[in-house]
Amino acid sequence: MMVKANRLSENARSYILTICLLPFLVIMIYPFLYMVASTFKDQVSVITEGFNLIPKNPTLRAYRIVLSTQPFLKYFLNSLIVSLTVVAGNMVFSPMAGYAFAKKAFPGKKFFFVLLLSTMMIPVYITLIPIYRTFIALNWMNTYQALIVPFLAAPVSIFLMRQYIMGLPDEFIQAAKIDGASELGIFVRIIYPLLGPCMAVLVINTFLNIWNSFLWPLLFTTESNKWTLMVGLYNYGTYKQQVFNERMVCATLAALPTTIVFMFFQKYIISGLTSGAIKG
Repeated sequence: MMVKANRLSENARSYILTICLLPFLVIMIYPFLYMVASTFKDQVSVITEGFNLIPKNPTLRAYRIVLSTQPFLKYFLNSLIVSLTVVAGNMVFSPMAGYAFAKKAFPGKKFFFVLLLSTMMIPVYITLIPIYRTFIALNWMNTYQALIVPFLAAPVSIFLMRQYIMGLPDEFIQAAKIDGASELGIFVRIIYPLLGPCMAVLVINTFLNIWNSFLWPLLFTTESNKWTLMVGLYNYGTYKQQVFNERMVCATLAALPTTIVFMFFQKYIISGLTSGAIKG
């Protein structure tokens, strides 16, 4: 009876908590739903229908205008190239660096790790001017290199991998060495396959950060053929402030890839974060 009573009490608390959280859920999700709903309205309906989420006369006119009159697909492709390349780079280089910091001994290991952590504590705005001058000297302005190379092995990704790999048993590595495996073989065949949950966190965080990046591409791409989606959206909104529904189309299409990525990886997010929290 006591067990049954405890279960009922837990269920009651769960229902009460759910009811209490519902208003916050509505507050968080309503702006997104309103943004999507506005894309199916004409400019007059956006004003006359107010915050109604169900358009009275749905239309795709705003989508046709945006996709036909703006190089939206070019901006989308630029963002996709930059984001996927940076993600691929982090999937290769960050685990390698994290493995070295976690399991290998080399001169200056602590110094370089502290140096790595210190770069995470320096605001990016402090380094923008020297980076800008460096890119001019390298002739990297308005190139993909300026948007990709600085982020191929992000310090936060290396730190995440290092913390996760530190929790992996050393016996795996020792057994592989006894079997005659090389260092590269140990990393590729033993360590890398065990990084699944942590890798999912790295992929989604890196993709979201690069896809949503605005200041960096704004500074280093002055020509429209290299604009990313966020810069293109900014300029579209600047010159067409009165066309609200078209701006909502741009925002919806910009949010679509990040939403898909999160939906695909969400089952790995919690396991990866909790595993990383108890490692090292």
